[in-house]
Amino acid sequence: MLPAPQGDSVRIRESVLFAVLAGSARFRTTAGEVVVETGQGIWIAAGELLAIWVEDGDVVLPVPATGVGVVSGARVAVEDRLLPDLAQAFGGSLGYLDGAPFPVEVHGLGGPAVPELVWPASRDLRACAEVLAQQPEMDVAQWLERSALGWSQRTVQRNFLAETGLTLTGWLRRCRVVSAAKLIAQGRSLEWVAHKVGYQSLGGFIRAFSREVGVTPGQWRERIQIGEGDAFEARIVIPRDVYVNSSGTWVRANGAHVAVWAAVGGSRLVLRDRVVDMAEGEAIVIPAGTPNSLEIPAGSVLLPIGFLSGAEGGVGAPLCPAHLGAITDVRLLSMMLAAYTAIGAVGQDSGAGFQEVLTRATYAEVSAGDAVLAKFASMSARSPHLSNAELSRQLGMDERMLQRAMNQRAGVSLAVLRRLLRMTGARHMLGSGAKPSEVSREVGYAHLPAFTRAFRAVHGAPPAELHVQDLRFARAAWGQRTLERPVVGVGGYGALHAS
Repeated sequence: MLPAPQGDSVRIRESVLFAVLAGSARFRTTAGEVVVETGQGIWIAAGELLAIWVEDGDVVLPVPATGVGVVSGARVAVEDRLLPDLAQAFGGSLGYLDGAPFPVEVHGLGGPAVPELVWPASRDLRACAEVLAQQPEMDVAQWLERSALGWSQRTVQRNFLAETGLTLTGWLRRCRVVSAAKLIAQGRSLEWVAHKVGYQSLGGFIRAFSREVGVTPGQWRERIQIGEGDAFEARIVIPRDVYVNSSGTWVRANGAHVAVWAAVGGSRLVLRDRVVDMAEGEAIVIPAGTPNSLEIPAGSVLLPIGFLSGAEGGVGAPLCPAHLGAITDVRLLSMMLAAYTAIGAVGQDSGAGFQEVLTRATYAEVSAGDAVLAKFASMSARSPHLSNAELSRQLGMDERMLQRAMNQRAGVSLAVLRRLLRMTGARHMLGSGAKPSEVSREVGYAHLPAFTRAFRAVHGAPPAELHVQDLRFARAAWGQRTLERPVVGVGGYGALHAS
């Protein structure tokens, strides 16, 4: 987890890049204290004891970032051109996107450099290469079997060479070395790393690493540990072609009203009976309990900027978005950070971003049905184990009346909406490290097979097979608002589906 702004030391679980966007921040690690000013950043490795001091007016963007050839405490320049990438990485860590998080790396400037991966240009080959990068321990035959390309190994070899300049074997070796360097920089033993990335022997791993980097993994580790040359200075690296594909969310229902902002490029909100297009700089509130999905074209960045519990009242159907401004507006970023972090903007009202979007956008008139839907979504997300009868009783209406209200306002039956709310929460619980059996009980299923069927119906795959983004970093870092009754996985973007 990340420390609160009072300066209490906490051992962080994931490596973090702290980018100071306004004011300054003071960081204390085992190596001492340092002040980081506007336009600068500091990379802190996982496992480090860290304390942070921030004051009113300071704006600090914490971004999950892996390190390559860099020591904890390395300083970086945060250039304006990197702001969309860093904001995208922060937003992606909240877990609202359907897919892998946006990658950010911090590379040391001193010592031998680890080569960057050259990604295939075609969409199909790139998607399959990403599978191999996530599981570098696979051999070529295993990868071809899982890739489902239907191509022969000769065809894949020919395409890889044409698109990357590397043979498939050469690309796999480089992929393993890049993954190994990140693990070594985290303090892992060389033997453990060798087996983790797919080598049967330490000798084979050493030969492969030396071929790609020019020194043995042991020599490389020594150089980054002692800070040889300029190793305490670093640069931010965004892997190439990260925007090549469009992205979006799965169909979901939130227990809170959520304000989303098209910070770069346009995006589209798809609801039951309408589509709302947002141009760059525009924002809209998604009403609690409304089944929805977001479509984000390649090159665009969409960020949540605030939320409000559905228990606070209803919001009418969105009609016309509000114009907020560009991602270069630090004021807007500070509102997002105030809503989702405990350290990003301590003097900012945590509800300011949501209220600005709600006030400036246009919505249909709020009806009694809107209020019932919002309250039901909030209660269902907060207490997913409660039966429909109990929820109806707490809402002061019989179950048939509740079914009619949900059908009219959400456009789906009560059973479908309840399942969608539960499975939205279940996906985040899985991302926070919970086992399917634990999640099943937490969201109100007495038997795991029934939960598995419901999960598959919403997400297209059973919980044990779906690749769910790891949200444990975000869960610890961003949870400024907590539930009165915490559930497994609540925190971070969990605040968007819980009340």
